[in-house]
Amino acid sequence: MIEQLENIAEAKATKIKRLSSIIFIDDEEAILSAIKSLLRKEKFNKYYFTSPKEALGFISVHHVDLIVTDLLMKEMSGEQFLRLAQSIEPKAMKMILSAYEEKSVVLELLRRGYAQFYLLKPWDDEEFVNILKNFMELHNELEQNNLITYLSSLSDLPNPSTFDTGLLDMFSGEITINQIAQHIEKYPFFVTKLIQIANSVSFGTYRAITSVRDAIMLMGIEPLKELLLSLSILNKFQNSVNKECSFMMNDIWERSLKRGIYAKKISLLWDKPFNRDIVFISSLVSDIGFFVWLYTEPEKYKEFLIKMKADERTLQSVENEYFKYPHHKLGATLLELWNFPFEVVNVVRNHHGNSVGNEVIKIVQLSEVLEGSFPNIQHDSAIDNLIPYYKEKVNNE
Repeated sequence: MIEQLENIAEAKATKIKRLSSIIFIDDEEAILSAIKSLLRKEKFNKYYFTSPKEALGFISVHHVDLIVTDLLMKEMSGEQFLRLAQSIEPKAMKMILSAYEEKSVVLELLRRGYAQFYLLKPWDDEEFVNILKNFMELHNELEQNNLITYLSSLSDLPNPSTFDTGLLDMFSGEITINQIAQHIEKYPFFVTKLIQIANSVSFGTYRAITSVRDAIMLMGIEPLKELLLSLSILNKFQNSVNKECSFMMNDIWERSLKRGIYAKKISLLWDKPFNRDIVFISSLVSDIGFFVWLYTEPEKYKEFLIKMKADERTLQSVENEYFKYPHHKLGATLLELWNFPFEVVNVVRNHHGNSVGNEVIKIVQLSEVLEGSFPNIQHDSAIDNLIPYYKEKVNNE
């Protein structure tokens, strides 16, 4: 683990420090002029194009971190542009500026991963700027932060390279559901957990799931890789600690699973566009920083839990007293090093802060409130008026 993380840390540390870059595409000059005016004081590189074809030519020779595009354009639709942009600059994040009547197209693009964010026109200026700043902050933090150095110092921390490579690499080529099921069935731990998840009410079925194949068909292949990686992390952590810590890790898992169930239920009632494929997994791994605490500092973690039960302060206040790094930043950096999707990393990093218009963050925060393990958990005040409604709806199902 230490060699892998040291190599990553060295590579990231030697990158030339540069301003983050955003490209905006809209065939209406007035829209681009408004964005220019709004962002004139912001310290990142900004490029503006009324021609989607010219924008594609630009990103084919220049690195950009974020692509913001309209959907309805005469020269080329935003949908076609995003698909082409994904093939040219797959690591860049994509954001859609859309009108409400384009909701079905937005949903499909989010689901397929061609875009990660959306903002309705006309937008709120403060919300728009906050979303862009939030992305840049996360981008810079993941490229240049002390957390990577800290994680590099943890010589025996479990990591994906120590997991069964066949289990995770089987998704790299064409493979059938039966082949995936046969491979997973070699591992009793994964069989048990997958069937446990599949039989949860979060997946909206009333038929008992008793086979791995049925569980995969119910959940879908696309979210399965991240789920298996999450289960692998849990398994590796539990096998690397003593019995008491293993039980405590299982408590974290059960709490995370319960939140995932709530998040899935809430998502079925949510009326705004968002990427449904990442809701459950984002909620499931949102507290992975707790595993790192328990793994590296078990005695301090036990003291932290006792303090949390007796203290009326927020989770964030108590964790700052006990640990150098907050669990959400620790977890987000770890997931980024393990190549989890950026959308999931972003949710984990912000699941106790401002949702900055991200619908998945709002859903995950609501799931944490409804699960209730930490009554004084910090969340975006924007969800306060939603809590009573979803508490009644979800608990009455």
